[in-house]
Amino acid sequence: MEKSIGLNELVFDYYESRILFGYYNYGDSLPSISQLCDIFQVGRNTVRTAFRRLNEKGYILSTERKVPIIIYEGTPEDFEKNKIDYFAPREDGIRDFPCAAKLLFWPVWEKELKNSSGMNQVIPYRKSYEKFMVDAPSMVKFCVENIFPMKNGLLSNLYWECVRYTGFLYSDWKPDDLCQTEKGVRPNNWTLNQVLQLEEEFYSVKRKELLSFIDKARIKYHLQDADPIPFRWSIYRQRPQLRYTLAAKIIGEIFWGRYPIGSYLPSLSDMARQYEVSLITVRRTVELLNSFGVTKSFRGSGTKVCIESVSLDLSSSDIREDLRLHRESLQLLALTIRGVLLFTLEAVPREYDQKLAQELSAVRQKKQGFLCFGVILNFICEKCPSAIVRECYTKLKEFIIWGCIQVLPLLKSEQFTTMHNRGILRMETHLINNDIEAFANDCQSLMEAHLKNNNRNIETF
Repeated sequence: MEKSIGLNELVFDYYESRILFGYYNYGDSLPSISQLCDIFQVGRNTVRTAFRRLNEKGYILSTERKVPIIIYEGTPEDFEKNKIDYFAPREDGIRDFPCAAKLLFWPVWEKELKNSSGMNQVIPYRKSYEKFMVDAPSMVKFCVENIFPMKNGLLSNLYWECVRYTGFLYSDWKPDDLCQTEKGVRPNNWTLNQVLQLEEEFYSVKRKELLSFIDKARIKYHLQDADPIPFRWSIYRQRPQLRYTLAAKIIGEIFWGRYPIGSYLPSLSDMARQYEVSLITVRRTVELLNSFGVTKSFRGSGTKVCIESVSLDLSSSDIREDLRLHRESLQLLALTIRGVLLFTLEAVPREYDQKLAQELSAVRQKKQGFLCFGVILNFICEKCPSAIVRECYTKLKEFIIWGCIQVLPLLKSEQFTTMHNRGILRMETHLINNDIEAFANDCQSLMEAHLKNNNRNIETF
């Protein structure tokens, strides 16, 4: 199957996998364009494009004013081979996904469940669906009910990329299945913990079935040495991404002292070799850094690090997108960082707690408290046992750093400095005392305060 490159390809990806894996039979019909627009919350042109691609690949026959018909005639052996070719290289990610989902998406679900009930008694699937949601896949229901209300495009992006990576693993199970237990129908007044426990029990059975299939099919098809395909989070952006990623990396290195203010960056050719990118990418990256006052290039002398404050042009779509990604990254971190930190700290030896405390102390003493999240994100990206979480937090770190340079005057203000220094001092104390739960709680509180102040100040620009 082809690699998805954006949310507008959700319909194509979903039905391609369902067809290749044998969930649809020859002659079955797909929903109409209008039904899919409602189910997947996409436009008519998006669905038409998906149908056209499915038609071109020989999966369906799609004609004007008629519902598409499945024409792919796979045998049971074809379906089995398609599934093992897709899932075998992703086995490590599929094993990792339950842990990553619990850390990245359950906090979102918990937040929405509490908001919907107003108390600790929750109904996991609300009764207020529109009629079109009756036939929607469960993974779409989850997104519509819990992800979309957050109005966080980055979170939606991450969710769909994870769902795609796992081959829409849960898409053929209905929410009603979750209401059945060995003891009968689940009461509507179960608490959140009871609901989450039942979810884990239900999906763990499905995962075991898939992993058992992979084990047997690997041997049958001689795929024991298949090269693994790790999860990669592709961010949906209109602009070229590489130079922005490289710019964020260089800004981070400036913040950490590799390139002090007043020093010069390496030559363009040296940076191209060092960062393993083309010379034109480096040149465009430097132009980007110059435009934001991070550096200043002099003919014949090189590029000097200066970090000068520049006025933000909020009429620029790129600036607005940068600030949006910065804000949405902070929001996602505020929701997830507590659980991710606890999970990571519980997995590493205690000496790493002390090293983390020392690094936090260093940024506090230099009065660069805004870098505390960089310290914590670096720690998670290096030490978290979940590869999916590491990939996610690596991307979030990029957006946090890139956003920092645009709101640097705010971050260096007395208000922000005082807030960060007080929070960092408390976190240092918790780490020294080996109280990782208090440390995680304070980190989350500081992230929430940072997000609130950041949003308030950006609105005044």
